Amino acid sequence: MLKFNPCSNRTLIYLRSLTSPQPSPFSLHFSTNTSDSTPFEVSYLIHNFDFYPQSASKLCSTYRLGFKTTQNPDSVLNFFRNHNFSNSQLRNMIAKAPWLLSCNLSKRLSPKFEFFLSKAHNPSFFGDSNVPQNIRMLIENGVADANIARILRIRTRTFQVRDMVSLLEELKGLGFNPSKTTFGVAMIAKTSVTKTTWKEKVDAFNNLGWSHENVIQAFKRQPPVYFHP
Repeated sequence: MLKFNPCSNRTLIYLRSLTSPQPSPFSLHFSTNTSDSTPFEVSYLIHNFDFYPQSASKLCSTYRLGFKTTQNPDSVLNFFRNHNFSNSQLRNMIAKAPWLLSCNLSKRLSPKFEFFLSKAHNPSFFGDSNVPQNIRMLIENGVADANIARILRIRTRTFQVRDMVSLLEELKGLGFNPSKTTFGVAMIAKTSVTKTTWKEKVDAFNNLGWSHENVIQAFKRQPPVYFHP
């Protein structure tokens, strides 16, 4: 049976068939004895992830969740658990990207992982132990699936950075939204140059009379134009 194993020395990402998903460990304690006034999706988040009612309600309204049965969200959770996501990682991920529970497995999640599989012929990609953790971190931080797919198509080495946490925090600190296309573009641009090259480019702009704020604003507007190697 195919399996995603982030702990192996040479990591490969595989898919497991979800045509007949098993009950999710989360949904085993999902209760139907909830208040009639509580929307189904809100109750699902409360009972499966121990979210506070107010937080669950806000997530559902913000992301317009509208599933009315456990079938799709349970299948999504099974999908990630089959790829070795822990309960705590799932909770953290859903808190940041609850729309995943409404995601179409066959049209969105599975194709994305199939694309990961297509990279398996590249030893330098899946041979790097940072790759699965970095991909998982992007998902947990709400980076849009279209952004992840774009990065894979354009620059797979972005997933091999040694400090993804710092990169994510830096880009968010600059005002980039993980759910927007510009976030993926900024990641590609930022990882296309070394720290030394980055500093040299910033210094070059400063020598032209640009302030630090001007340089950052330019990067936010057109990342690839200003920071290509």
